[in-house]
Amino acid sequence: MLHRTIIGIVLIMLGSVNAPLQAQVALPNSPTAVELAALPRECRSKVLGRASPQLEAEWNLYEARHGREVWLHYHHYCFALNFMNRTPLASLKKDKRYNLGRAIGNFDYVLRHWPPNTPLRPLAENGKRQAEFMIKLL
Repeated sequence: MLHRTIIGIVLIMLGSVNAPLQAQVALPNSPTAVELAALPRECRSKVLGRASPQLEAEWNLYEARHGREVWLHYHHYCFALNFMNRTPLASLKKDKRYNLGRAIGNFDYVLRHWPPNTPLRPLAENGKRQAEFMIKLL
C-alpha cells in the first residue's frame, strides 16, 4: 500500500514538473471580463457594446470624445493592450511571441485606420514599439 502511495505521489510530482511545458490555455481574442478591468474604461464600453442604458451613454460619450473614425476601430486598440497584458502571464516563449505578435497586428490596424492627427496615435505607436522591443528580447 505504501509503495502504491509513493508511486502516486511521484506521478503527481512529475505531472506538475511537466505543467509549465504545456501550451497556454486558449483565450478568446477579445478580453475576458477580468481582463477588461485592467484596460482603459473605454474598452469596457467598446467591447461590451451598447448592452445596457449605462453602456449606451458611455458609448455615445466616448464616440463624441474620440471621434467616430477613432471609435469605430477602438476595440483593436483594446485588443492590442490586452495581448500586451497577457504576455508576462504566458510561460512559454512561443505563447509570449504569439501575444506580442497579436498586439503588434492590432496596433498596426489602428495606425492604418485612425486619422494621423488623433491624440491616441502616439499611444498606439509607443505600444507597437514596446511590443517589437519585447519580441526581440525573447
